[in-house]
Amino acid sequence: MLWIYGITRYGDYERELHFPEIPRGGNMAFRRTVFEQIGMFHTSLGRKGHNLLSCDENHFLLRAAKKNVKVIYSPDMQIFHRIPASRTNQKWILNRYYWEGISTVAMMLQLDDKPSSRIILAGQAVKNVLSFLHQLKAIVKISTTKKADRKSLLFKKQLDIYYRLGELRQLFFQLFSFKR
Repeated sequence: MLWIYGITRYGDYERELHFPEIPRGGNMAFRRTVFEQIGMFHTSLGRKGHNLLSCDENHFLLRAAKKNVKVIYSPDMQIFHRIPASRTNQKWILNRYYWEGISTVAMMLQLDDKPSSRIILAGQAVKNVLSFLHQLKAIVKISTTKKADRKSLLFKKQLDIYYRLGELRQLFFQLFSFKR
């Protein structure tokens, strides 16, 4: 779960990253020519106010990958980031996963050259509902595991469910605000 706090670790040696490997936004640098080649970060993604919308870096780096822009990871690059206590509790972490689900759908819709049809959005929503139901079924199975393992397994499934709920929220939002 350290990725939600901006921690990226791709080994002890400098190397090229290939999408979906991405560095975290707090510690990236680009040449000006990259922006000239692929454009800026989309302002429809990323944090605004108190929401936890994200994927602006993912969106930017996916566009960069499509243009064959090299992304280099350096283990020597470091930043120090103070994380407030309010961002270390279970409620915040679950909320962060929920918003990651919203962000993933929002990012994928930004990548389309043409708007998705209602049928495609509805199909994605049905797949997500089925996945959500599968996660609920898995929680029932976990209740029969050893008590020592149960708490962490339940939390991992809870994270998956919050992520799926975020995806569903965004899919239904897109589906019902769809204009032709």
